[in-house]
Amino acid sequence: MFEYKLTPHLSVSFQRYRYPDYGIVYAAPTSLGALPFCAGSEGLTVPSPDGEAIWIGLLTRVAASEPLLVGMLATGADGQHLDAIGGGPAEGTTPLAWLRVPEMRQLLGISHPADGWWALAREAPFAGAPSCVSLTLLARPERPRHAAAVVLPIQLTDSTAFESICHTRVPPLRQDSAYGS
Repeated sequence: MFEYKLTPHLSVSFQRYRYPDYGIVYAAPTSLGALPFCAGSEGLTVPSPDGEAIWIGLLTRVAASEPLLVGMLATGADGQHLDAIGGGPAEGTTPLAWLRVPEMRQLLGISHPADGWWALAREAPFAGAPSCVSLTLLARPERPRHAAAVVLPIQLTDSTAFESICHTRVPPLRQDSAYGS
């Protein structure tokens, strides 16, 4: 299983699925397999194969009485920074909106202004949907309110670049995966 331990109580995984029609999802699509990643001094490198999108699994080991907050910033191909959960432009390096974990088990993408989530993909095949070259995942305890966040930079690459950088093959889509259905 491809999981990255972000904090002592939170691991993340990168679940893949076929890019949705119109670029929007309304619930967690069934995963077609977890994507590999490699860690380096600059964070994680994750493949984002053509025609696919990613949602992030949030695997927690905390009690509901001790929730964590997770935020995400997305950098588009145009260089614009978006607050993924809030759905609007990001102000600096701190998200404006956060998900509460363990209540939420996944981060589906970038909040769409009307409803649902824009799919996370390096190259969005749907006109008007954001393409993401990188993500910044943040996690912190809910209390104290101003607790420092753990910050994880994530670079999205095509499969060929990923295999060259990480020396790891990107596996084919798996139709038998049951995570997130």
